[in-house]
Amino acid sequence: MAIKIDYKCQPRVLKNIIWDLDGPLTNLDLAYLLFMREHENWKDYQFEFTYHGQPLSVFGRDLRWEHLSFVLPMDTEKFGALDLTTHPTMGKQMTQDFVNSKFFHERPLHRGTLGVLAELKNNGIEWQGCASASHKHDEKVKMMRDLGLGINDGGCLHLYSVEHGAIMSKSVKREIIEKCLASFNLNPAETLFVDDRIYNFADPIALGLMVARARPEFTSDLPKGMQWIPEFETIQELRDWVLGSEKTGER
Repeated sequence: MAIKIDYKCQPRVLKNIIWDLDGPLTNLDLAYLLFMREHENWKDYQFEFTYHGQPLSVFGRDLRWEHLSFVLPMDTEKFGALDLTTHPTMGKQMTQDFVNSKFFHERPLHRGTLGVLAELKNNGIEWQGCASASHKHDEKVKMMRDLGLGINDGGCLHLYSVEHGAIMSKSVKREIIEKCLASFNLNPAETLFVDDRIYNFADPIALGLMVARARPEFTSDLPKGMQWIPEFETIQELRDWVLGSEKTGER
């Protein structure tokens, strides 16, 4: 039986879901915190930032979860989520160190992710994939497999990744989606794209996909003109929307 969801106040058939890795499925923010606390270049670095109106100077090893959005000021127009590149002075070096560290590979899945993906598969979603980009393509795919996401690793997702340069161009996300649709013969109108970063929605919308936004703790509101996009704080809430269930309180 086909799944029908209420999308933009209209019923739509949903058969496929393309997940972005970071935000919807993994806790990248926790990986950032552990990186700044433990990496040899940053654990003894003094981060200076304003915290609720008060200037603070904190060694990386002493940073706390609640400091994250102040250490990494959010670009609310482009990302709408935390990103190392937004650090006022050290963003480029931090990003380079992060992608070359163990923390890049050890980002944890959000609680219950594998169970939710299996539940969606068992309740009418015919195809699910994780479309990602990295300038270390092979390592990114290995990381997704190590997390148990791949269909050959006990998971539910087709893993699809493309390689980009040191800085991801604006066209890369579109390239990933187009190749993913073509490779698996997916109908865009029956496919949902899930991400947390604002700048990643323009291409799937233009290609005719439905979109939904993951809203981890450190995310900002959508800009005007995009506020119609459905948002979900947890993957369980998104599952409930897709399956039309009332499993409130489950995390």
